Amino acid sequence: MARVQEVVVDASVACKWFLPEKDTPKALLLRDDHIEERIRILAPELMAYEVANALRYHPALGKEGLQETIRYLYDLQLSWVPATHRDLGSAADFARRQRVSVYDACYATLAEHRSCPLVTNDTLLLKTSRRAVSLSEWAARR
Repeated sequence: MARVQEVVVDASVACKWFLPEKDTPKALLLRDDHIEERIRILAPELMAYEVANALRYHPALGKEGLQETIRYLYDLQLSWVPATHRDLGSAADFARRQRVSVYDACYATLAEHRSCPLVTNDTLLLKTSRRAVSLSEWAARR
C-alpha cells in the first residue's frame, strides 16, 4: 500500500477553510484531499491557537460561530504535532537565522524534519523556507 503524502499547513491556509478569502477554493481543495485521505495534513499544535485567534477577530463570527469553527477544526483530525524541547530549539534557531517569528519557524522546521512540503500563503515563509510552496502552486500541482 502506498504511503499517503504528508503536508504541513500553516494558519494562513487553515483560516481560509473558514473565511471567504481570495484563495479559499484552493484551501478547500487541500482540506478535501486530507478528508479523502489523499494527503495527511500535519500542523504544530500552535496552529489551533493561531486559527482561533484570527477567527476571533472576524466580525461575522459570533461566540457560537467561533466555538463551532474550533470544533470543526478538531473534527478534521489533522495530525497535530506537539512541540518537544528539540523542536522548539530548532524553531528558535531557524527564527533567529531567517528573521521570522518562532511561531512561523515551527511550521518551517516541522516540514524540514518530516521532509515534506509546507503549504503557506505567508510571503516571508515562502522566501525563507526551502520546503515552502504557495497555496496556488500546490493547487496547480494537484
